[in-house]
Amino acid sequence: PGNYYTGENAMIIISISAFFNMATGMNSPIIYYSDKYKQGSFILIGLIAFSILLNVLLIPRLGIEGAAIATGASLFIFNFLKTMIIYKAYQLQPFGKYVLIVLLLMGICITINYFLPQVENKILDITYRSIVISLVYSAGIYLSKIAEEELDFLKSLFNH
Repeated sequence: PGNYYTGENAMIIISISAFFNMATGMNSPIIYYSDKYKQGSFILIGLIAFSILLNVLLIPRLGIEGAAIATGASLFIFNFLKTMIIYKAYQLQPFGKYVLIVLLLMGICITINYFLPQVENKILDITYRSIVISLVYSAGIYLSKIAEEELDFLKSLFNH
């Protein structure tokens, strides 16, 4: 319904911040189960304070989008700081050359989804879009060979 469209931008903002959270991998367990747990605790407290401040400033001006921006910005900074702690302490970081390929594949999938014709039945629409996008994304991963270990594992399953 039309009244749900007001939250579309908020959903996109939150989705991007959730994607960055997933992309930074296992930062929290690495920090909280290491000798860097105090630094992790300080940035967690900072996250809470920063999030409250941004919500107080942005919600009155921007409404639901302000809340999404506050949440997204807070999570981005929190994950960025955790990534920097881990990189400085252990010379580890979650990003490799594959990130650009994955971002390109995501862009291709979003574009394809935009141009796919809509089916009146929403369940059929979701089903066929999911199948098309999954096939395109999987083919891109396979052809780019960025997940060689996973592909080798799948091949070993079928060769036995």
